[in-house]
Amino acid sequence: MKKKATSLFLLELILAMLIFFMAAAICVSMFAKAHEMNKKSQELNSAVLVEKNLAEMLSRAVSVDDACRLVTQLYPHAEISAPVKDTGSGITEVRIALDDDFLETTGQSAYQLTADLSEDRDLLTAGLHVYPADDTENGTSVYDLTVENSLSSNVSASAGNISDVSASAGNTSDVSASAVNTSDPLKSGTEEAAS
Repeated sequence: MKKKATSLFLLELILAMLIFFMAAAICVSMFAKAHEMNKKSQELNSAVLVEKNLAEMLSRAVSVDDACRLVTQLYPHAEISAPVKDTGSGITEVRIALDDDFLETTGQSAYQLTADLSEDRDLLTAGLHVYPADDTENGTSVYDLTVENSLSSNVSASAGNISDVSASAGNTSDVSASAVNTSDPLKSGTEEAAS
């Protein structure tokens, strides 16, 4: 009788340990998934902040050349390519290498911030994109932002005093952001705001 009770006790103990290890494995996988989601959320927030800062600076530009000058003030090591004139309007591409903390770097970059600048009559358009450095060829960006800025009001405002410049620059820029991955609720939809 004692042998039967001992084997039953061992069977119950093995079953309890099996259930415990299964629950532990599920918890560990949930913690790993939560860590990955936190990392992606921080990456997205940093990309949005970097692009919005650059968009705010570009809203003061009066031409593509002025936009390039403003970008090099903020990012001294930015690479600026010559405009491509194959189409009707030339596009100037600006590339900025960013580290893990989304700060400009001259060494190994973790991210690449690109700005495609074009000028069409009275409108400066900048397509801003943040890519992981190892994924710039595939086109999978962390965040995309398109900035359209009326140049005529910036030119007339720059002739006035400083308070006029900030007031008119705030009313002339149209910023629209389109997210890449619509399955992520943080990235879905289109965001429009006047800067």
